[in-house]
Amino acid sequence: MIAKAERSLVSKGVGIKANETKTVTINLVENTEPTKLDWKSSFKRFDPNALANKASLCLSYQTKFGDGQFCDRTSLLQDIVFADDSLFRQDDLRDYQGSGDLAQFRRLVTRVAHSDATPEIEDFLSNHPAQLSAYHLASFHSLIRGDCPRVASLNTEHSQFKVKFHPLEFHQAICAEASNNKPLRDQILASGMKDKRAIESLAYWAGLVALESNITKAGEYSVACLKSKASDARCQDLQNIILKYQGKPTRISYNEFEEPIFKHFMTLDDKLRKGQGEAVYFESTRLIEQFPLAIENYVLLNWINTNFNKDLSIDDYADLRIQVSQLKAGGTLDKIVEAVEKADQTQLLPPVYKRRLAFSPKDPNLWYRLIRSYSKSNQCKAMLSAFAEGSTYLPKYNPSLLQMRGGCEVELNRFAEAVTTYKKVMEVNPKIWSSPYNLANSYERMGKKTEAYAFFKKTLELSPPDDVKDNIQARIKFLEPSAP
Repeated sequence: MIAKAERSLVSKGVGIKANETKTVTINLVENTEPTKLDWKSSFKRFDPNALANKASLCLSYQTKFGDGQFCDRTSLLQDIVFADDSLFRQDDLRDYQGSGDLAQFRRLVTRVAHSDATPEIEDFLSNHPAQLSAYHLASFHSLIRGDCPRVASLNTEHSQFKVKFHPLEFHQAICAEASNNKPLRDQILASGMKDKRAIESLAYWAGLVALESNITKAGEYSVACLKSKASDARCQDLQNIILKYQGKPTRISYNEFEEPIFKHFMTLDDKLRKGQGEAVYFESTRLIEQFPLAIENYVLLNWINTNFNKDLSIDDYADLRIQVSQLKAGGTLDKIVEAVEKADQTQLLPPVYKRRLAFSPKDPNLWYRLIRSYSKSNQCKAMLSAFAEGSTYLPKYNPSLLQMRGGCEVELNRFAEAVTTYKKVMEVNPKIWSSPYNLANSYERMGKKTEAYAFFKKTLELSPPDDVKDNIQARIKFLEPSAP
């Protein structure tokens, strides 16, 4: 910037003499910490759990029609994720690649729901102040953490570019919604709707909130949404919701995403083996931009990220998106899931199984696969929770399920429960050496040496593998009761 000599500049050592001008570089972003509670703004902080605990805007529709065909969500957080635009923008990704920051962006997206990611996300934005996706990432992260003052300040910071960026306006409308300030929410939505470019998220949300009070206005928002992008799933769903309110036949649209996603999937494994990880990442994110609610895209993105860095296998953003993704009748998802399972990457699949269970809650096969995927990724608390939730639909004495349950109970030091579980395994498979072996180990960790000794002896009778046998013999010798 060009600055004239002022006391503040001289005091900071810039060294400009009176009546002179000099080009200096000033870092305008001095504080990258989240906004303080006393930040003066129309928006206030709120409990982040409020978004997940507050009922979905779908509730009135579901209550009125007894189904969730075009609006199956259960929380306001899911509504937000469904309505929001994609975080991925190809031009920005290319810029990050050129600056060597693409890997950092990928990691930050997967950690978008983590509170400890705030400093790095803010630093990333300060290094990329011209990239819309950096603003979007920071705003979405702030929103789901309840930091609405930061959401507002991000919109103010971006306004210097004189170009509206609708996701930031959308996030501000949500902040007004979260604080029950409906007039402010409506003002933000109306202001955003004046711009006819890329308004799908705003039009969809405005249509949802208008359903109960003004169905005509909701219809106008639906038309605006479809005019902006007729193939957008949000616009199509809003149209069908309004048609149901009007008692008219709905229009089932078929987004033609099966073919491009299937083509991508068919070449994915080969390209990963050839070291073309960045190329397939760009293709996946391009498809997500084009079809942001196709569940297949996020499974493939997880696969690619895991190949790049196994720590990215747990992806906050993909998980949130999968929870609200659409399940269409088609075989691509089945083929992708089968390939992921064959590649022994089942830790990527719990969100997919959970989404499917939302539509088929009594399917024992889906419950089994969900439990297995949690077990393989060592997510024991989630596995035991799923086991309890699906117990009504699962077989009572399936040895594989019981082994997985017992293993997690041991992992969580719940040895008494593990003993109960492994006793059931003994009933089903009394001749398998691992049955008494697991019981023996559980008893020993509980300090019950007599029981542990007896079941280690029982294990030896069932011909365990040689490497296990050596360990068992050592345990028996250690636990052997002393002679009287």
